[in-house]
Amino acid sequence: MTEKNILSLIIGSCPEIAKPVVETGCRLIDSLLGEPIKIAGSMLADQIYFWQWQNRIKIANRAKEIMAENNITEKVLPPGFLLPLLEAAGNIDEPTLQEMWARLLSYAVSDAKYHHPSYIKVLSELSPLDVKLLHEIYTDYKNNSSSDGKLKHYRLNDACISLEIKNDEALKSSYNLVRLGIIEIQVKWDILNNLLRSGSNELVVLSLYGLHFVEACGAQSALPGGKLLG
Repeated sequence: MTEKNILSLIIGSCPEIAKPVVETGCRLIDSLLGEPIKIAGSMLADQIYFWQWQNRIKIANRAKEIMAENNITEKVLPPGFLLPLLEAAGNIDEPTLQEMWARLLSYAVSDAKYHHPSYIKVLSELSPLDVKLLHEIYTDYKNNSSSDGKLKHYRLNDACISLEIKNDEALKSSYNLVRLGIIEIQVKWDILNNLLRSGSNELVVLSLYGLHFVEACGAQSALPGGKLLG
């Protein structure tokens, strides 16, 4: 089975993505790998495989833009970090999440402290609503932190208002963020529903891991003005 460079294959097979986007994305992936990535041409005939490569290229292209904006120089990344990231990123086609994957990739090039494998695992298990809720919690933390640096609580009822979502939607996303170790609940789960309905005081707080995760994946600044895509 003949192998070809991914750039030539994608350009010929993916007219819906602009050629400069394909070129930039593929070349960045080659640069971070340290060698041109090659695949069997016949594999792009597989619809799922082709779709995954489109997602990877879009994310890599956006990562290159972020690197240019922040004067980040390309360098080879450890395969143990980069390959799992590229594998997982192939399944991401939602713009909000693609932005976070692009930021994790670009920040990982800038500093090895962002190479923690848990960031890939956690990011792959977030929904767009999870990300928007996390953004709300982080923004509230930044705007209302005390001078002594203590983490401030956030009331999920406020998220229902600002994001225009129902209580059960906020609860579902908060459950996932807790499960992943990003936030911590300050009350028992069995009374959380009642507290939300009554407009209770603060309920959740960012964990220390959550703060590091937000920094690594850019959940705090995906777009100018601090708003996320989507």
